Amino acid sequence: SDPLKDEAKTAVQQSTFPGDMLRTLLDGADTAPSDGSNRKRTSVSKVFHHQLSSLRNELESTDSNFIRCVKPNMEARPAMIDNDHVTGQLESAGVLQTIDLKRQGYPVRRTHESFAQFFHSLGRKREMKQLLASRNYKAAAESILQLNQRVFAWRTPNFAVGHNKVFLRSNVWGDMERTLLRRNRMRIKRCMPMLKNWVRKFRAKKAAEAAARQKAQLAAMQQREAGAGRALPNIGGDKMTWFDEVSWMFPTMDAGVVYDVCGHATSKNQAIAHMSMLRADEFDKHLPQAFQKLMAKTGIRDSVVKTMVQKNIASIEALHNLTVDDLDSLGLTDSEKRRLMTAIVQQESAAVRNQRLIDSGTGVIALSDQEIRETAAAARAVPSSSQDKVAYLCSVLGCSAADAQEALKRTNGNESTAASMIMDGTLKSNPYG
Repeated sequence: SDPLKDEAKTAVQQSTFPGDMLRTLLDGADTAPSDGSNRKRTSVSKVFHHQLSSLRNELESTDSNFIRCVKPNMEARPAMIDNDHVTGQLESAGVLQTIDLKRQGYPVRRTHESFAQFFHSLGRKREMKQLLASRNYKAAAESILQLNQRVFAWRTPNFAVGHNKVFLRSNVWGDMERTLLRRNRMRIKRCMPMLKNWVRKFRAKKAAEAAARQKAQLAAMQQREAGAGRALPNIGGDKMTWFDEVSWMFPTMDAGVVYDVCGHATSKNQAIAHMSMLRADEFDKHLPQAFQKLMAKTGIRDSVVKTMVQKNIASIEALHNLTVDDLDSLGLTDSEKRRLMTAIVQQESAAVRNQRLIDSGTGVIALSDQEIRETAAAARAVPSSSQDKVAYLCSVLGCSAADAQEALKRTNGNESTAASMIMDGTLKSNPYG
């Protein structure tokens, strides 16, 4: 505990061997004054005591984790464990004693929720249902343990229910787990007859469905073979395979037709193409002839025609009831709408003109307001240029170019009003002359 002299401290702080170790040892250490005065001074032991206290405070402020390494064998060979050697290390490290002490306490520790969810079937059914529904897991765990305490008559204390966990001895956990497993096995055993019965019924149902399906396929095959014998008795080889495949592709077509097509086709693709054409022709046969002629005259696409048929628009009368919005919803282009509306108005005008001429015997026709509105509505689809308007009015109404130009001039180019003026006879000329 002797104080250091200034000269000794200076010599140590200036030392370079070994490294900086000596200089760091005397950092903060006071030295005795050279004049021998009795000032406060720090000795080497006090510096060591100060450093030791700092180290202790630092260790106490942290949570230390100690890892005990166990050597499996003395030969340092992989995948080999020497039981005696490992047991001796565990005993020397105090691990076995710790395990023994833990066994004497409560080694099994579970949260209230996990314990209640796992063992709820060992409690009273109605009470467990209410407690679990209200999430009162602590009360559920206490009820389960108290009920099983009376059943097994454990020595107390063998369990404890804390604020967050349930603490159990190993024998308590073992007894409850074995009881739970026995009950589960009994439940499964009682359910086995019902499960087997359900499986038998399910398999019988599937077998009956498969048999019925196979019977129907066999009957269809026999019918096709009989039709083949009547239609084309000499067919065979690859063409029989074509017939089967094409028949499944076109189930609504007659078997004799399919046999005939396959017998005369040179390849399966050719047979499929011919069947597609026949089905399209069959589809066209169901359409009215006037409707087909109008679609062909106006050049409407086949896809649009099929869409019309799907929406029950397959007659001239149905076409007359369409509006411009309906045409847009069918997918017609502007040119297709213009051609279709022109053809519809021409048919209406011709029919009305012929009927009025027959009824009145005169060439001047006075149309009704409804006919004028229908004709004017059809004019919305015409082009916007003046020459196209004149040509459109001439083609639709059958009037002269001079009348069409005069009507457009009076209505400032409004083709709808011009059409109404011509059809109404406002112009002093024969609109059909």
